[in-house]
Amino acid sequence: MEESFGSRLADISTGRAKFGMFVDHCPTDDNKIAMSNEAGQVFILDVEKASVATSWASHAMPVRSLGWSGDGNLIMSASDDRRLVLHDARVSTTSSSSAVAHLTGHTLPILSVALSPGDGRLALSGSRDGTVRVWDVGMRKSVGVVREGKPVWGVAWRPIGDTSSNMEDGLASGVTGGAGGIGGSGASGFVTGGEEGLVRWYRGAGMV
Repeated sequence: MEESFGSRLADISTGRAKFGMFVDHCPTDDNKIAMSNEAGQVFILDVEKASVATSWASHAMPVRSLGWSGDGNLIMSASDDRRLVLHDARVSTTSSSSAVAHLTGHTLPILSVALSPGDGRLALSGSRDGTVRVWDVGMRKSVGVVREGKPVWGVAWRPIGDTSSNMEDGLASGVTGGAGGIGGSGASGFVTGGEEGLVRWYRGAGMV
């Protein structure tokens, strides 16, 4: 059974003999894949052409995580250099830079990142410093911190359901809620996974 599972369709080379660190499909275009590597680069791969469509060198250290916005227009990268970089995924390799924002605040390498499921107006990041930060992407600043104490290797938003379930969640947060979830983000909370072997679920934006 194991031998018959799946069929390899293509091998896409980035042209760099560096470890791939993270890979994720674009939520709106199944022909696009984002990949990061240990050299601090981010690639957008064209599945149909089996080639690199776009590449950016936005970090000087490994990029451990990537997050697409729900509309597929933005990608946020998280790196050992303790920075989050927001990229315009519509920018091609002919442009000088795709970076539209640089976010700082973590004191140790950032291990995980996720943009909110709507248009990416909020972001989550988990770090080796034991904290989770909630970011307002438009304001380019951290609006909340959760201190878990141990490295946070995974973060994910909880997508909002219907209006009634949103109301039941009681979005107790410093970020204004609305019909579209926390700050219109399309999310009603988030989960984290860390070195303690626990999955933690937070309602609202987990403000401290």
